[in-house]
Amino acid sequence: MNRLLMRCVNFQQSENANARNSYMGKLGSVSVERAALECYGSLGRTGLWAENQYWWHIMALLFWQVIFARITGVYSPRLGKFPNALQDMPNDFFMRDFYAKRLTMIERRMQELRNCASVSRVLSTAYSAYKGVACRPIEDWNRYSLHDLSVGAESLTREQLLLIMNRLLADFNTYRSGLPDLFFYEPNPLFVEVKSESDSIRDNQLHWLQFLSGNVGVAVEVLLVNHHQDKAESMRKTLETRGFNVWLVRNSTQ
Repeated sequence: MNRLLMRCVNFQQSENANARNSYMGKLGSVSVERAALECYGSLGRTGLWAENQYWWHIMALLFWQVIFARITGVYSPRLGKFPNALQDMPNDFFMRDFYAKRLTMIERRMQELRNCASVSRVLSTAYSAYKGVACRPIEDWNRYSLHDLSVGAESLTREQLLLIMNRLLADFNTYRSGLPDLFFYEPNPLFVEVKSESDSIRDNQLHWLQFLSGNVGVAVEVLLVNHHQDKAESMRKTLETRGFNVWLVRNSTQ
């Protein structure tokens, strides 16, 4: 049974009328994710607001030549260099055939990454070569720095990182969403799904928590913000029906 810590905290809500689910942080009104980062920072953890796009960035950089392989029928030469703004992904990217067509390339690339001296160096080389190029999985090249991408990738074992990458590549349309909001890389890897008082956990988020805990072997937590006891207990039962051994912790007000 997968072990999951469910942490209940109370955050002071912001008086900012224009911000939905905003809370008081150290520097004023912040989102629930930013408030959660501060909360875990006070517990000695260092991490970032990752959610889905962080892992899309890493996937695209590590598997760029695979994703943009010039396979007949998946891009149009008449539209110019591939990729570009007119075709920022292969036309089968959201189809399950994407993985099958490139299986040999993906397996070869996986082995190269297993054997490489440094994933950070691979990311750095790709980042320098491709930054700014139109790429559907990288919606904003400035969202994460190369340092952000490297420290997270290096905090996982090589096999743990590749398991996440392989799941995304296998069916990007299905698995591109639902990854936990926060990823902490110090002092050890931890994924945290954050739920404000008006939010509930969705199936795709549960599936990722199960995969990360059971298959990847990384610690996972759910942070419940300003949840009443009955709602927290309902969430706990939902997680337990999905095979989690839930350990409930109530923290003091942040």
